[in-house]
Amino acid sequence: IIEVALNGGIPKSVNPHVPRTADEIVADGLACIAAGASIVHNHNDEPTIGGPPAHDPAPYEQVWRAVLADEPDALLYPTMRGWGPDTTIEQRYSHVVALAAAGVLGTTIVDLGPINVAPVDADGLPEAVDTMYLCTFGDIDYDVRTARDIGLPISLAVFEPGHLRAGLPY
Repeated sequence: IIEVALNGGIPKSVNPHVPRTADEIVADGLACIAAGASIVHNHNDEPTIGGPPAHDPAPYEQVWRAVLADEPDALLYPTMRGWGPDTTIEQRYSHVVALAAAGVLGTTIVDLGPINVAPVDADGLPEAVDTMYLCTFGDIDYDVRTARDIGLPISLAVFEPGHLRAGLPY
């Protein structure tokens, strides 16, 4: 199984080839599927650290309907916003539930812990900020239970060994 992550939070100023617009994401997603990918993950322009408490499902749905029109068996899934004192896991996962209800979600996302990611400065160094991408054990439990209710396969984000330990019991 080949999964492609199309863009992450990378802006065009860092990589002019990264797909950011809906048309670019559709074109690159279809090209990756044609090259053998079966799972396509993309971000929209909402941040994963900070930003609104919930991601808007509309940009994902717009892109995915176009991809699914050509490749109906593609498995598509979004990113989600990390923890913050201004949001709840129900808000942060609400776009996943909405995309499943819209019939465009191919697999669900469960992030299995914190990830030290941050914006970079002009020298390419992480900005000295006091934030990080975080999913708590309560978040993981909620995501897994909700994903089971949705009834689609779960894409587990494992970026380090602690994430695997957190996910294995499920």
